[in-house]
Amino acid sequence: MTAGVRRTPCGGRCPVRADLLEVTDLRLTAPDGREVVRGVSFTVPRGGSLGIVGESGSGKTLTCRSLLGLLPPGVSVAGGSVRFDGADLARLTPRQWQDVRGARIAAVFQDPGSYLNPSVPVGRQLAEVLRVRGGLRRREARDRAVELLERLGLHRPALVARQHPHELSGGMLQRVLIAVAISLEPELLVADEVTTALDVTVQAEVLDLLDAIRAERDLALVVVSHDLTVVARSTEQLLVLRDGEVVEAGPTRRVLDDPQHPYTRLLVEHHEAYALDRYLDRDGTHA
Repeated sequence: MTAGVRRTPCGGRCPVRADLLEVTDLRLTAPDGREVVRGVSFTVPRGGSLGIVGESGSGKTLTCRSLLGLLPPGVSVAGGSVRFDGADLARLTPRQWQDVRGARIAAVFQDPGSYLNPSVPVGRQLAEVLRVRGGLRRREARDRAVELLERLGLHRPALVARQHPHELSGGMLQRVLIAVAISLEPELLVADEVTTALDVTVQAEVLDLLDAIRAERDLALVVVSHDLTVVARSTEQLLVLRDGEVVEAGPTRRVLDDPQHPYTRLLVEHHEAYALDRYLDRDGTHA
């Protein structure tokens, strides 16, 4: 098919690729030389969604931090490649990362309060991103911030914009952080344990919100979670990690309905108490 043309992370121009993200044989080492991620490979198409699951220490968060160039001190890439829109992210300079991180690849993490300044109203923090990174004028940035908060389902968004983080609930804070993440209209969003601290009702609302944003913007989504109910609700493809290795991968419904690896079967059995099947309809689509 005839492809369009778009900017690459390194500033050049190349044909549009069906797979926005391509991770091939990724290997990460800890400061003591141990391999903590061993040969992980996956792709995410434009507008597609991938879930990465596994227990604590499985390597899922490190894998996703490698997509953002935000590995912890001492952890390094020992092999493989991470390509975004055809460009090798390992070759980006710090200056080039500034043009990619936040603008084209964004992230939302588990504890939104730790990523927001407690002394500054949330609307001002969001407007600052739009002004400094998005190039909007001060008034435009303030108006756009309120619009984004409203789009994220926050009631009385103008009031919320004037509030400080400690005045908002966990679900409201998570919505604010999602607003910050999508404010520059990225192509890929990494959601790392974003619903862990939320109650079931708010968790469902946040996941529905991410799904709606993905559909509206053709946004590619990577969801990292230890909870199979989360990936069942929000992803099309699933990667199961254990001790830094992929033990099973495939369509989310197939993996959850008919797990092939003993570890995946254990995860499914462990989550039966959370009524995993109610998030999947009988036709194999998300409920």
